[in-house]
Amino acid sequence: MMNVLTGEADLYLCSDGTETYVAKIYRRKVAIREEVIEKLQSIDFPYVAKMYATGEIDGYPYEILPYYKNGSLQGKKFLYQQLKSKIIPALNEGLKVLHDNGIIHKELKPSNIMLADNGEDVALIDFGISSIREDGNTVIVTRTGMTPEYSAPETFKNLFLSESDYYSLGITLYKLHCGHTPYAQMSQDEIEQFISVQKLPLPKNMKDELKVLISALTYQDITNRKNKFNPNRRWGYEEVLTWCVGIKQPIPGETVDTATVSGDIRPYKFLGETYTDKNKLTDALAEHWNDGKKQLFRGLLSAYFKGFDAEIAGFCMDAEDEVERGDEDLIFFKTLYRINTIMTKFVWKVGY
Repeated sequence: MMNVLTGEADLYLCSDGTETYVAKIYRRKVAIREEVIEKLQSIDFPYVAKMYATGEIDGYPYEILPYYKNGSLQGKKFLYQQLKSKIIPALNEGLKVLHDNGIIHKELKPSNIMLADNGEDVALIDFGISSIREDGNTVIVTRTGMTPEYSAPETFKNLFLSESDYYSLGITLYKLHCGHTPYAQMSQDEIEQFISVQKLPLPKNMKDELKVLISALTYQDITNRKNKFNPNRRWGYEEVLTWCVGIKQPIPGETVDTATVSGDIRPYKFLGETYTDKNKLTDALAEHWNDGKKQLFRGLLSAYFKGFDAEIAGFCMDAEDEVERGDEDLIFFKTLYRINTIMTKFVWKVGY
């Protein structure tokens, strides 16, 4: 047996007399989804570990996989140039192949990236909790097997997308460069709360180009993910490919679409009108008091502001929590003034 820590399976070295392989025998009788196995067996790509064979031993599933003598990237650190020239392009291509085959990895992290025998190339492994994508996403009932430190915000709500793997890629690159994740020593609940309102903190001494990439990969808002022309969307395959060749791109969350926005906020639709000015939006929310409260307490405002103003998103989320034990009109009133700090007129149950 190999001396490798894994909670889901036992690993054994085996050989056909010529090559050495790894036999992975799962400890659960239902471990990897059949549809994922079928897809993986059809993939022959250098940056995705080949699944040579599968079967059962005493009712427990097994896989025959390549043996990587250099082990995984867990515990290893890399210079910026090493990441840019080898690791990032390989992982980007590996994810593309998986996604093109409808597979969402769900557990991308250093321990699931193997270093090839040449000491330079890498390959993705461990598809035990992977899913087949349906209509661009997959929703599952349980998050068993997830590592919170590497998980995208939407996955805490059981929404898994190809973009979720790219968020994990961003955290993985942070770990490979810094030696730790940005959420080291934080609990799952603390991580979930932090990433819902905060932008990922990056070290001052990190190279600017890498900061851009990690920030873009860990961009929270997935509202515009299907609009390829909207710069405020989490980066995926094409953007990473463009970054690798040194072409500058708009950074999500820091770019406003001037063709559609003439005010100080992104377009917000409320009662048939579109608002791009914070003053006009808060005025409209106040003038339609009951409808405005619904926007706040149903989480619509917090979801909207998360994409570009974490502080205001936090104010809205505080209001959502407070309303369970307080006066909703008073909380709505106070929140309007927190959203728009320069609002001077008094508003209270306008249009009530």
